Amino acid sequence: MFERVVVGIDEQTHGRDAIALARVLAAPGAEITFAHVYPAMTAAAMTAAVLSASEPPALLYPESTHDLLVTAIRESGVDANLRWIGSPSVGAGLHAIADDVGADLLVVGCSDRGRLTRTLLGNPTTETLGEASCPVAVAPRRYADTSHVIHRIGVAYDESSGSERAMSYGRQLADEFGAELSAFEVVAPPHNLLEPRRRQFEKTVNALTQARQRIAEHERVEAHVACGQTVEQLTGYSNSIDVLVASSRGAGPVALLIHPSTTAALANVVRCPLLVLTKRARERDAALAR
Repeated sequence: MFERVVVGIDEQTHGRDAIALARVLAAPGAEITFAHVYPAMTAAAMTAAVLSASEPPALLYPESTHDLLVTAIRESGVDANLRWIGSPSVGAGLHAIADDVGADLLVVGCSDRGRLTRTLLGNPTTETLGEASCPVAVAPRRYADTSHVIHRIGVAYDESSGSERAMSYGRQLADEFGAELSAFEVVAPPHNLLEPRRRQFEKTVNALTQARQRIAEHERVEAHVACGQTVEQLTGYSNSIDVLVASSRGAGPVALLIHPSTTAALANVVRCPLLVLTKRARERDAALAR
């Protein structure tokens, strides 16, 4: 399904988990690019450095960048193109590379120490990737430790236009991999604590019933619903699927129809790969469909 895939390579893991996920998602014969973003000064920082130094600071990329990407190729055995760029933002750098090669998927790994996922999903000052023109896939930790086959595709659903697109995208993936498709909607728990418990219970049951009915309106989709906290419930759901498809609303770095910080939390605990459809990716697909 994915013909041009960009894989983010970080210093700590050499992109092992991201590469493993790219292998699973990329179409046979796909063009794969290993990309690395090395720190670069902002214009303000560069001006300050020039004013305070006797000689202009060097602007060449670190010599280790090429070696890092070559090492990733040697360790993975993947025949990949190499791209690197200097940027004060990892998200902006990967976004630029993905746009330049015409990528239809950007894959990154989840790392406690790596600035890659932390910057892409968890730093509110970096919003560029939220406008990525292709979907973004996040590999969970240690994904490369075992082999993977996609049998079950899951969709984070809430009846919004974005989640409807995620449902359609999930169906395409399911057809491509011959996988089962399911969807999960989380209903918020009652907030009015002054309301009688019986009334709270009735409202919750009604909300869950309606949520299940909304999903059931889609053919060949197994419905799952729950009441509780979004991250906790979706994390539990991720134990039963091989890929979780979600949609962003384009309001932040990568917002899973909710606050960006929730997306960052989910990316750090989800048990399966998280595939996020950005707003620009949805708009691009809609334009191509016309």
